[in-house]
Amino acid sequence: MVYFKSFLIMSAFLFLAGCGQQTMLESFKVCSCDDGFEFPQSSYQQQSFTVNADCRIEIPDEKIKETYNLKFYYEPMFNVYMQADHVLLGKAVIAGGNDDQYWLWIRHKEVDSYWFGSWQSGCIDSSTSLPINPSVILEAMGLLYCPQDYKKVECSCNAYVFSVALADGGEKKLWFDCCDDKLAKIEIFGAKGNPVVLCTIKDYFSTSDGAKLPAKLEMTVYSDSREIAKATIKFKPESFKLREYSDVFRKSFFAQSKPDGVKNVYQILDDGKVVKISGD
Repeated sequence: MVYFKSFLIMSAFLFLAGCGQQTMLESFKVCSCDDGFEFPQSSYQQQSFTVNADCRIEIPDEKIKETYNLKFYYEPMFNVYMQADHVLLGKAVIAGGNDDQYWLWIRHKEVDSYWFGSWQSGCIDSSTSLPINPSVILEAMGLLYCPQDYKKVECSCNAYVFSVALADGGEKKLWFDCCDDKLAKIEIFGAKGNPVVLCTIKDYFSTSDGAKLPAKLEMTVYSDSREIAKATIKFKPESFKLREYSDVFRKSFFAQSKPDGVKNVYQILDDGKVVKISGD
C-alpha cells in the first residue's frame, strides 16, 4: 500500500498541472503588466529533444522519501514519452502520448495498472479528473497548452492570471511572469474553492537552439486543504539534446504500448469517465 500511494503521487506529478492557496509568485522581479498580453497558443520549443531529470517525492504521513530518475523525450507537437526509474524497482512508471492517444503504465506489482485514452479526453476538465494524460505534462513545461476557454481575470502580484471554469464547479488558473511572459504557476481548485494541487515552474534555462524550458517543477498535493505530498522534478540542462527521432524510435516510444499480462486495464472515455477493461 505504501508503494501504491507513492506511485499514484508520482503519476499525479507526471500528469497533473495543479493548484494551491498561494496568491503571490515570490521569486518574481518587479515588472509592469502589459494589458495587451494574450494567452500563448504556441510552444516555446519547436524542435525535438530529450532531457533527463531527478524527481524526489515526499509523503509525510507515510514517512516516504523516494527518488526517481526520469527520461523525457519530446517531438512537436504531441509526441511525448516519460520513463521514471527507481533504483530498486526499475521502470516504475512509463507514460506517453501522440496525436491520437495517451497512456500510463504503473509497473509495480502492488499497482500493476495501465490506463489509456484518446487525445481529446486528455485535457483536465474537472478538479477530480484522473490525471493521466500527456497534455498536462506539455502544458506544465510550456510546450503545448490545452485548448480550453481561458479568460484573463487579472494582472496580479506581478503576473498575468488566466482562469478556466471546470465541469465540476472547480477552477484552473495559469500564472505568467510579467517580466518574461513565461508560465510560472498552475492552480486547480475544487468546487468549494479548496486547493487540490499547486505546481510552480521555476528557473528556465536556455536550450542549445535558443528556446527556454523550466529547470524545476515543484508540486504540492492537497486533501481537504491539507498537504499530503510534495514532489520536485529537477531537469538537467546539461542533458538536453536536440534529436531527430527515427521511424523505429517513434514506433517503439511514441506509439501506444500494449503490455501483456498487466493486472488492471482502464480506458479513459472522451467525457473523462474511467471504464475498467480488465482486472479484479
